[in-house]
Amino acid sequence: MTAVEMTVRSLDALDVIVAPTLVRLGRRHVAFAGFQPRYMAVFERAMDDTWRRELGRRRYSGDTRRAWCKLFRFLTTRVTEGYNDAVGDHSAATAESELDALLSVEIKSTAAQFDANSHPSRSAIYA
Repeated sequence: MTAVEMTVRSLDALDVIVAPTLVRLGRRHVAFAGFQPRYMAVFERAMDDTWRRELGRRRYSGDTRRAWCKLFRFLTTRVTEGYNDAVGDHSAATAESELDALLSVEIKSTAAQFDANSHPSRSAIYA
């Protein structure tokens, strides 16, 4: 089932079923090489153009067009939200990992200095 079809079939449960599913879908977009959130606007325009072409300007106008455009915007907003969340999580995880690596190097360096400076030589102990 496509995201559009799922959204249409679940209009009564947008916040409960559809929104979380679309957010998860957006989170998966992080794995798509080259994906950019601005592509969501292209998707909206493409869907609008497709519906207009398939239904005809007479049937796809006014309230009907506004309703579909609102649905497309809902869909792209939730997908973008998930994508941005995942990018933020990834950035935070990367920063945390880099900080852990830096701290590990610093701790090892400090420990090595402590070992070199704090242990008296054997000759000093037996002198």
